[in-house]
Amino acid sequence: MSDPVAAVVEVLDAQLGVPVYGASFRGEPPGALVRGSGGGSLTIGFLPSVDATVDVRVYHDSDWEASKVDRQVRNLLHNVQDVSTSHGLVRWCALSGGPNQLQESDTGWPLVLTTWQVYGDWFASEKE
Repeated sequence: MSDPVAAVVEVLDAQLGVPVYGASFRGEPPGALVRGSGGGSLTIGFLPSVDATVDVRVYHDSDWEASKVDRQVRNLLHNVQDVSTSHGLVRWCALSGGPNQLQESDTGWPLVLTTWQVYGDWFASEKE
């Protein structure tokens, strides 16, 4: 099934070196969390390729370490070009917000938040 969050998790998990989760964080730092963050703006007619927006939160023991992993995330996603995943084809990713250095309000964990526009075949018909 086409799913931009799951596709980005798959892209990052294959290369990042820390656990990568979709929707909710299951564990303790270090790790990354990918969540949907609202609509896109490039939907044109009935094309199967559209954009989605996702947030990537990188958690670590310190601000410095979170920033180092975030730089890896930004490099990986910036260089995505027509990457096939089991959740759809990711045509490209573009940074649309961040990086923002924050602290998780419930745990106090340092985190870096970025927002990405992810263009892919999210409305492609499913093959049976």
